[in-house]
Amino acid sequence: MYVGLLLLPGGAAAATTNDDWTTPWVLGSIAVLILVLIGIWAVGASYYYKLRDLLKGKDGEPPIGQEALVAYMDSRRPEALTAVGLGGSSSSSG
Repeated sequence: MYVGLLLLPGGAAAATTNDDWTTPWVLGSIAVLILVLIGIWAVGASYYYKLRDLLKGKDGEPPIGQEALVAYMDSRRPEALTAVGLGGSSSSSG
């Protein structure tokens, strides 16, 4: 994902130089990038915001204990994030 974001300025420059911004493959690539970023944010934000609050304690509550942390982290949310990210990379490379 990050390597793709590092290549983004070069791709934008190439699309500008060749006047390719309206070609279907450029528009499709932009759509895939935006959808993957929105999907990753939608799936992961609530999980990791809550995890941050649990680890530091919120509103005077003590930080989460070890057993409760293990129980909270035993979820399928990281796998869902991976599926969203890989879905974007496989659909843009095919």
